[in-house]
Amino acid sequence: MKKPAASTIRNVAHAAGVSVTTVSRHLNGRIKLPAETSERIRAAVAKLEYRPNAIARRLSKGRSETIGLIVSDISYPFFAAIASSAEEEASRLGYSLVMFNSRNIAAKELAFLSRIDDAQVDGILLMTNHPDDGALVEKINACSNVVLVDEDVPGAVAPRLFADNRLGAQLATDHLLAHGHEAIAFVGGPPALLSSRERFGAFKDSLKNSGLRVNPDHVFFGDYDEQSGLRAILQFAALD
Repeated sequence: MKKPAASTIRNVAHAAGVSVTTVSRHLNGRIKLPAETSERIRAAVAKLEYRPNAIARRLSKGRSETIGLIVSDISYPFFAAIASSAEEEASRLGYSLVMFNSRNIAAKELAFLSRIDDAQVDGILLMTNHPDDGALVEKINACSNVVLVDEDVPGAVAPRLFADNRLGAQLATDHLLAHGHEAIAFVGGPPALLSSRERFGAFKDSLKNSGLRVNPDHVFFGDYDEQSGLRAILQFAALD
């Protein structure tokens, strides 16, 4: 059996006795109509089971109703948790969330940010975790509607939403000190990153407040990945 053709906006306009333009502007919230006219359009939409084309509707509004989220590696639980919360909030506000996995490659981040220029997304949440060579800040400042999450890009003119790195490092270090540990090691990300500097600063302050000094052999800076974590463990295990 041949599937019946889907209703069109012209069918709705004809049934409601108004123009196609009137129906379009009404459905997009761009016109206020008399209650009787609005009811005729509503009834026609319901009777004909009309479903507006989502893509066309978004284009007519000048926005995609989509938010982008750039993460370095979605397989990490931290990024997955952020993505889940972001999707839930975007959905609550009537937006879709599309995620981009950069694998910590700067060129991919730049390409994903270009989605704003192409109107594929209305804005982007950026979670980078590598030092910028200048290209990323330039791209961010050339765009609009970019929010930096959890890591800074120096010089970027953008809203920021960061965790309290100093407090987290302080609480962790103080916990170990409270249990009588003194030979405490620090493992951080790239030292050029704000998160690494803040955490290391709090680590040093906690040791100093306890009358201890930082042992350079107990400090490791690497990338935010499993390989760097393994190298840190091997380095500390090799100490006498």
